[in-house]
Amino acid sequence: GGAATLAPAGAGWRLSVAGGGLPKVDAVISRVALTTDGATASGRIKAALSIGPIEQGTFDASGALRLAGRTLSFTGDRCALVSAKRLNFGANDARDFANRLCPAGGPLLSIGGGDWRILGRAENTSAEVPFLQAKVAKGAGLMDLASHGGELQAKMTVTGAEVTDAAPQTRFNPVGLSGQMQLARNRWTGKLGVREGAGRPLATIALQHEMLSGRGRADVETGTLTFAPGGLQPAALSPLAASIGSPAEGQARFTGGFAWTPQTQSSSGVLEVPRLDFLSPGGKVAGLSGKVAFSSLAPLVAPPGQALKVAQIASPLGAITDGRVVFGLQPDALRVTDGEAAIGGGLIRIVSLLTPLDPKQPIRGVVELDGMQLHDLVEASPFGDKVDLTAKVSGRVPFTLDGDKVRIEGGSLHAVEPGRLSIQRSALGAVDAKGSVETTGVPKEVQPEASTDTFSDFAYQAMENLAFSTLSAEVNSRPDGRLAVLFHIVGRHDPPQRQVIRLSLLDLIQKKFLNRQLPLPSGTGVNLTLDTTLNLDDLLSDYAEFRRLHGSAKVQP
Repeated sequence: GGAATLAPAGAGWRLSVAGGGLPKVDAVISRVALTTDGATASGRIKAALSIGPIEQGTFDASGALRLAGRTLSFTGDRCALVSAKRLNFGANDARDFANRLCPAGGPLLSIGGGDWRILGRAENTSAEVPFLQAKVAKGAGLMDLASHGGELQAKMTVTGAEVTDAAPQTRFNPVGLSGQMQLARNRWTGKLGVREGAGRPLATIALQHEMLSGRGRADVETGTLTFAPGGLQPAALSPLAASIGSPAEGQARFTGGFAWTPQTQSSSGVLEVPRLDFLSPGGKVAGLSGKVAFSSLAPLVAPPGQALKVAQIASPLGAITDGRVVFGLQPDALRVTDGEAAIGGGLIRIVSLLTPLDPKQPIRGVVELDGMQLHDLVEASPFGDKVDLTAKVSGRVPFTLDGDKVRIEGGSLHAVEPGRLSIQRSALGAVDAKGSVETTGVPKEVQPEASTDTFSDFAYQAMENLAFSTLSAEVNSRPDGRLAVLFHIVGRHDPPQRQVIRLSLLDLIQKKFLNRQLPLPSGTGVNLTLDTTLNLDDLLSDYAEFRRLHGSAKVQP
């Protein structure tokens, strides 16, 4: 059912082929010359075909076709354009393949004696590789593909290619490839070097593929990567390392790879970090170490139970030491199932933490405090110059981090031992105070007159020197972004020097003491409700700006 038509076209001929399962061909022959041993022809050819693994392939070339003896050769006068919608290798196909095959000092195609050879310089090679979730672009190198005695042979030298991540959540920044591949006895082998953007070596990839079975593998080995100021930095390798700020110092190593059959593909790897020091949004991190085993590299998956440790974090809240975290990584999120660290003489524990890899999605988690001393936290707050709090607390704080906004709902804290609170008057707003005077022969309940504020003054004094036996706090974010903390404190007035009130009976009867300042007696019982708010959004914004200006240096290219 196919048709081939050869017809005059100007000074030459035109060949058209279509139908019947034949390739669609449009060729123009501008000149034909007969020689003693054959013939030569010049022209151009465009072909569209699907054959073997090539689906919807196209070929566009021009040059000279020579028949001499038993050998047919084609020498291009420009780069041939080669493309395919799909290179079908089963579950391991490549898509949108495109390439320029340019002359390399000889015929692009030679056929003779039952053998053939394609020799050319590849330029602008590109393709999508879905099973690796990667794209190849800007490929260049030398291709020598031939069949001798029915056996396929090949030598390919890759002088350069750019590989970019095509996963929904980017795993790695673009890298460069170079190296060689060979085909002999139906077996592909090769070794490629991987370099980062500045040209520093990152890894080697050892390739092997059996043509007959369709089985193969690519083994990746980085060796020991050394991070140093002014040199290689983790953030230059992967967006997943964005929180590892520069300058980072330390070492890491990755081993892993991909394996495939005509029907399946698999991948795995292990990341080892002997030690890494770096700047994080929470402060300088020293001694990060651990091992992460990935069950899949495309997509990136690590089963639950992975563990990392950190020796110390110099946070604004004080030194955080002996940290550990247990987690698993899914294609769309990092899920922390356990973790703890020492801070303020106590522990902070991660009950749960879900961090979506999509930065537009909020981070949600719950932390618990166990015997944590709040003194350094208050000192580091905007109230540090007016409030002094010595309190060892435990509690639970659920939180959501959406961009640069932190929201807390249903947080609660309580003191696990007696402590002290001192608040300067200038840090306080309105005070609603009630008091009583117990005497003999006079009314027990004495309320201040409208023109006096004795009991409010007592309240201020109580908060300046308060020793408490009970402290609890409810922590919640308000709709305007402010963090509201509602304290309930029970204790006693405990000034440095013992205080008493000395009044005459006449003062009590006439209530003259209500219009002047009096010392609040030591040991006076206090039942205090303290409602305070903190503009957490502004504080975090200011801290982020401070880190931007004074924190990590720019990532080295």
